[in-house]
Amino acid sequence: MADRSTQLHLFIKELESAFPEIKEIFRLSPERLANLIHKKEPAGKLSLCWPGKAGLTSIISSPPNSQWVFRPELSINPIDTKNILVEGENLEVLKLLRKDYSASVKTIYIDPPYNTGKKHFIFKDHFANQTIRECSNKEIPTIRNPAPADQHSLWLSMMYPRLAVAKELLRDDGIIFISIDENELANLKLIMDEIFGEKNFVEIFSWAKSETPANLSKKSKKVVEYVVCYQKQSSTIKFTGV
Repeated sequence: MADRSTQLHLFIKELESAFPEIKEIFRLSPERLANLIHKKEPAGKLSLCWPGKAGLTSIISSPPNSQWVFRPELSINPIDTKNILVEGENLEVLKLLRKDYSASVKTIYIDPPYNTGKKHFIFKDHFANQTIRECSNKEIPTIRNPAPADQHSLWLSMMYPRLAVAKELLRDDGIIFISIDENELANLKLIMDEIFGEKNFVEIFSWAKSETPANLSKKSKKVVEYVVCYQKQSSTIKFTGV
């Protein structure tokens, strides 16, 4: 007697003969059928998936669409200074920095949008060829009131390429700190594990933002926010207080 896999395979073939369009609808290859029958787990490592993630690889690897514009009239001691202040859309700036400062930054601290839903979320990653100054003056369309699930996807799609490029800027002993609250803390931890590696997680620091939080209509009063910390490569270096 044919086993269950063979019986199902023959049944699918009969359906395809009677209804040719069914193959396009279900796209059941023999391999996929076998995986479903034997309940095989998909290959690959644990990761967080969301709508739009598949297209982020090309965004990360693509060159910047902008160029540096030196503003001497806004500079103080520009010849001797060791400091640089850059104005522009942050992903474009990160890509420009990647060209000249790859693997040379010791510390990165970012304070991204917390995605609390209190403000309209602003996100656009496709700029035409123009200078950073023009990018900074360009009006960015606002995506208003997306559904809750889409709001998380937008935030993740905004953060992921920026964190990936930021990692490229870090030295081997470099470290990154990211401020966040409870709205995206779990998602941030998962994508940082994916980008930096779980072994390079250092700590989630808690800091008291208020001793007397506002009496909002919530089940509990929020008194802390968080700073997520990762190193580029594992090391035995320990943090010390000042």
